[in-house]
Amino acid sequence: MYESLTTNTTGEILLLSSNSLHSKPGHLSPVKYFFILLFFPLNLLSQDITGLWSGSLYNDTTQKELHYEVAISESKGKYTAYTCTNFILAGQEVLGIKSIKVIKQKDRFFFEDVELLYNNYPVPPPKGVKQISSVTLTEDAKMLTGKFITTRTRQYGRQVTGTVKLERIQDAQQTKLLAELDKLGLSKTLSFLQPKENSDELLVASNKKLAEQILVEEEKRKVEILRLKTDSIATVEAANKKALAKQTLDAEKKKVEASRLREDSIATVEAAYKRALAKQTLEAEKKKAAIIRLRQDSIAASEAANKKALAKQALETEKKKAAIIRIREDSIAAVEADRKALAKQALEADKKKAEIIRLRQDSIATVEANRKALAKQALEADKKKAETVIAAIEPKKQVDPIAELAKRKVETIQTVYFTSDSLQLTLYDNGFVDGDSVSIIINGQVLLQHQRLTAQPITKTIKTPAGSTDSINLIMYAENLGSIAPNTGLLIIYDGSKRHEITFSGDLQKNSSILLKRKK
Repeated sequence: MYESLTTNTTGEILLLSSNSLHSKPGHLSPVKYFFILLFFPLNLLSQDITGLWSGSLYNDTTQKELHYEVAISESKGKYTAYTCTNFILAGQEVLGIKSIKVIKQKDRFFFEDVELLYNNYPVPPPKGVKQISSVTLTEDAKMLTGKFITTRTRQYGRQVTGTVKLERIQDAQQTKLLAELDKLGLSKTLSFLQPKENSDELLVASNKKLAEQILVEEEKRKVEILRLKTDSIATVEAANKKALAKQTLDAEKKKVEASRLREDSIATVEAAYKRALAKQTLEAEKKKAAIIRLRQDSIAASEAANKKALAKQALETEKKKAAIIRIREDSIAAVEADRKALAKQALEADKKKAEIIRLRQDSIATVEANRKALAKQALEADKKKAETVIAAIEPKKQVDPIAELAKRKVETIQTVYFTSDSLQLTLYDNGFVDGDSVSIIINGQVLLQHQRLTAQPITKTIKTPAGSTDSINLIMYAENLGSIAPNTGLLIIYDGSKRHEITFSGDLQKNSSILLKRKK
């Protein structure tokens, strides 16, 4: 039997004996414990995504990039995570805070929206739209990259896709997300923000505890071996039974004392073991052969038990992976069902809209027909009134509006911006037809002269080709005041499909002016 000393990565001393190479069935040897202790935490750290992440979301549809932040916390294998999306709209910062679900599958992480916790959007966000992201951790554990997809959006009529790019950050002051979570009272749910012990100290304490457990197991195993040794000695030589029992009792007392003072007396225990070994006689060597045989059987049984335990662990791991995949598939199926339900609702809504539009069109047609009939009746009445009024107005000598233009004040009442290469002008009397007569002057040239305004439109089209002119001054020259002063009228300007209605008035001292400018 031999023993040796070794140290782990934190400098703590572990006792490895020759017996530890042959542990009992169902137990790992101290060497295996040591390597598990050395490497297992590193495997955990290699996939650690807890902490603060800051980066961007790129929308493939809008081809725009939004600022994106994520905070991830983990406790007892369960993740708690939140996201923040913010951008500038009309000079104001707009942001939304969401809680998300995090699922790990092999070397990939899935982020799925759960609830919108806070937003200051100018309009209510669409309901039922969720974002699902799939990201991987880079080898240096500093970046999370991947893609995202949403459920069907009503705005685009389909799902929206894009890319995710996040970088791990250390300074919490750099994020908008933590400030908002603090306002919502949720920052305390993030474990990485809470005070915790130094990781090296935790590792040392963990290794120390594990070493103590190994020593306790070793002591128990040695007691069992000594018991078997005692039985074997009784079989080989009954005469030495009493002496061996006393030797075993002394060794047990020494082991109990060594267990109580293991930190201070490892060297003393080792010396005691060596002295005990030196006292063993040739007959003890014979007993070792029997013990070695028992030890070999124990090793074989231990290896078989270890293989069985590893196989069981692998089976449990596969079951957990299968459960996670099933949960994910169920989640995707639920999302797809929600998408189909939303599509059906949208179709029903479109049908209702079409029916409403048809009914509105029928109603508009009926109203338009009634309006035309009333307009025709009003036109006939206005004609008769106009004829009566005109007959009562004393005819005056017509004058040249260009010559008289400088004698009156010109007031610009409106500026109209146009884009077409031609404009259609339509004139009506505004309200009661009382014999008002006007002339239209454009940039110093008479376009229409001595036009009496009635309920019937007076229409004139002017050309405005690009490059010919970018500014047109249109003056409404009042030739009389009609029977009711002042001279009033309605001018409608058609710029392609756009319509501009302008009410103007004038008298013998003032003309109304409208400035037409080409839109750049």
